[in-house]
Amino acid sequence: MHSKFQNDDIEVVARRISKLLIGQKTPISVDHICQKLKDVESDMLKKVIDKYQNHFHVFQQPVVKLMTKIDICKIHCSKNRTCPGTEPLCTGLHICKYYILSSKCHFDKHCTFGHDVRTDHNMKILQENLLADITVDELKFLLSSADNRTSLTVPRICKFYNVENDKCRHSERGSLCPDIHICKHFVLGTCKFGKDCLRSHGVLEKRNGEILSKHGIDVNKTETEIVKDLRKGISGIASRYYL
Repeated sequence: MHSKFQNDDIEVVARRISKLLIGQKTPISVDHICQKLKDVESDMLKKVIDKYQNHFHVFQQPVVKLMTKIDICKIHCSKNRTCPGTEPLCTGLHICKYYILSSKCHFDKHCTFGHDVRTDHNMKILQENLLADITVDELKFLLSSADNRTSLTVPRICKFYNVENDKCRHSERGSLCPDIHICKHFVLGTCKFGKDCLRSHGVLEKRNGEILSKHGIDVNKTETEIVKDLRKGISGIASRYYL
């Protein structure tokens, strides 16, 4: 029996697969996807996954996991700059990163960065990434996944805290540092000093825990699990904050 879907419907199937995979904490098998989408045969599924390789990551078993290239616009989240939001200039969501990662924005509806996922700009980006039907909770889950973290959504390690005298410029100015104060080598798994390290290895120290929580990281996990998620999130990010 041939699948009723033709080439023109590949995008339709891709959107259905995306909807199925959203919220899955672990990858699911190709066979399981076919069972859920009963009118989609394995040949069609393979065509879709092959065409949208940036959206679906296939492991050897084979199992499939939803990936996304969507980011939150860095310019939009800047206090002193305004993003024109014109495609293809901007491909990031115009939304408060703390709202979308954890809902822990202190400004609520008065937030200048916005909490509306359904603006014309945001909907265009979601549509282009096969996620037009995604709910707010599903988008939060997707963007807070370690696999989908970007340089904007990964909690930053304070680079000033990690220099010679452990001095943080924010602390010296009497302001609250937005980055976690922790030994970067500990997070990266390269600290040679262990318990004798002069810098903190306390992932869940009060201020660090608050920052992690705002970034959508589950602070009820063990410290080992949190460090693993952090390491996974920053791996592959060529960022001055971690090098």
